[in-house]
Amino acid sequence: MLNRIRYAVRSLSKAPLLSLVVVLSLGLGIGANTAIFSLLHQMILSSLPIPHPEQLVLLTSPANTKGGRNSSNSAGPIDYIFSYRMFREIEKRPEGLAGLAAFRRLGANLAYGNQTISAKVVVASGGYFPLLGVQPLMGRTIGPEDDLQNGGNPVAVLGYGYWHDRLRGEPGTLNQPIKVNGQIFTIVGVTPPGFTGTTLGDEPAAYVPLSFKPQITPNWDGTQRWDDSWLYLVGRLKPGGSMAQAQAGINSVFSGLVEFRKVIETLGWHNLGDNQPAKSLSLIELRDIGCGDPLLVLIHIEDC
Repeated sequence: MLNRIRYAVRSLSKAPLLSLVVVLSLGLGIGANTAIFSLLHQMILSSLPIPHPEQLVLLTSPANTKGGRNSSNSAGPIDYIFSYRMFREIEKRPEGLAGLAAFRRLGANLAYGNQTISAKVVVASGGYFPLLGVQPLMGRTIGPEDDLQNGGNPVAVLGYGYWHDRLRGEPGTLNQPIKVNGQIFTIVGVTPPGFTGTTLGDEPAAYVPLSFKPQITPNWDGTQRWDDSWLYLVGRLKPGGSMAQAQAGINSVFSGLVEFRKVIETLGWHNLGDNQPAKSLSLIELRDIGCGDPLLVLIHIEDC
């Protein structure tokens, strides 16, 4: 356990940022959890360049609601992923939440000028940056107008680390083209120092609109099937709203989608197994998420 804690401290000292890595229970005592959470509060919450991080929540749903193809990464396992089609439906009516956004980190070849590197790129919905409240160092961020289904604008926001280290912090990079897996995007902004995305220790080099995902992964569209789960969803509680209210509201939408048999059949969810699928979403406060492997902690500690 001490080795795990030391590992977590080293990781946090390098990247004291919000982690969307899944948190599991090891049956630790309340005292241990309180101590660990205090450490996380000091090292993560106080340094987050995000307004009111305590209002942020992750959405999860039981694995038996997925079906079809599932693809997860270090941002969380199967319970934390949703299909593109499901996200777009919930996005229209994020009951109980002030807003909802989706994101996914992908590996990609990034080419600017005569420099090409392998990097991490995040496809983000139009509500991602507005929901988090991230203000760009320069230019602008991705907005709803950039992330339209069957449309949008081919724009890119550079991560501060990539822009500063690889492109030498040149302000002239704005409005210049950059290729992501051969697809051309126009650079419209740079994230601020200190913001390295929503997965601990995994800073993206660039962000592009979610609707352009099929163009940068031509062998995996990911936007057509309701049973192709790969997106992570983050929401923000309404001011003064509770987790219980938010969960009840969002489930009024999600449960309806799962129950509606015609929709399910259209989605391709023909074989969900013999058991009746669970029909509920869970919300997990991001302020309670720990450091991911190898440190595993209990979640949802109210006092901080």
